[in-house]
Parts: sequence; C-alpha cells; structure tokens
Amino acid sequence: REAHERHASLIIMGMHRKRGQKDLISGTTVMRVLRSAPCPVVVASYLPTQPWQHILVPIDFSLAARQTLKEALIRFPEAKLTLLHAWSLPGERELGSQAYYAQWRDHEVARLREALDNEVESLLRELDGVPDVELVLEQGQPCDVLHDYMKRHTPDLVMVGSRGQPHHTSQLTEMLLNEPHCDLMLCRAW
Repeated sequence: REAHERHASLIIMGMHRKRGQKDLISGTTVMRVLRSAPCPVVVASYLPTQPWQHILVPIDFSLAARQTLKEALIRFPEAKLTLLHAWSLPGERELGSQAYYAQWRDHEVARLREALDNEVESLLRELDGVPDVELVLEQGQPCDVLHDYMKRHTPDLVMVGSRGQPHHTSQLTEMLLNEPHCDLMLCRAW
C-alpha cells in the first residue's frame, strides 16, 4: 500500500529465510508484495558488496520480457547484460540424430536468433548509452536452462518480467525464490 501511495519507482526487500520449500514461500510478505507491487521489486539474497555487474534477463517474445529488458537497459547502463532464451523444438528426442532433422533444427535456431537479435536491436535503438549485451540461446525448458546457466555463470542479478496476474506466480519466479543464487528483480509489463 505504501508503494502505491508514494508512487514508488522501486521496492527492495530481503529474501525470506525459508529456502528450498515452495509451500513455505507462497504466503509470505515477499510473495504478496511481488503480486501487487506497482513498480519493480528487488528481492535481495545477499548483502551488497558492489553494484550489480552482470545482470541476467531471461527473454522470450512476450511484452513482459520486452518491458523487463527495457527496464534493465535504463536502470543499468554500465552493467553487462546477458539475455537468455530457452528453446525447444518438437521431435528432438526421436529425430535429433537424423541429419535432415539436424539441418532443420539449425535453420530454426538461426531464424530464432535473428528474430531475437532484431527485437533487441529495435529496443536498443530507442535508448541512448547501450550497455554490453550478450544474447545466449540454450536448448531446454526455461526453468532448467535458467537454473543451469546461473550455476555456470553466477550473475549478480536476475531480472524477470511479470504478466501481472495477482494470484499467480510463474514457475520461473517461484524457482528463483525457492533456490536463490543471486538477487532477483521482478518487473511488471505495465
């Protein structure tokens, strides 16, 4: 309520002490704030020692992801941004070793990369002072890809978009809150 009344531009909260137990996080203050906040919310897992240097932004073609990327570009022009996109194609398990399927898969991934590059480029043209941006495409389910990437690269902050559904939290957000490897910022699409 306070954030609404003061027209806050950012809310910062500490991480809930109950980690790794999904059911214990669902009714917490953090979850209530995340679901109703009028602005981005940072859930800090660790005491800060320096500004965030490496920021990870999981992206897809959604409005929420686009708004989150825009928020990252505006708020953190000096940081290194990694845009992570998880992809999967039908038939991979059954046909993945077939030469024609591999060619088709490579073609589809190249088309996906080009579409994402174009999307990012159009957003970057709208802004001045573009930070260091890297686009990474990895095969797999979004939660698995994000979890594995975070273990390998240890970003300082993960920024995730929210579609603004008041009684629903995405699997990705729940995973990040249940097993925090770094700070989390949740951004509303509108």
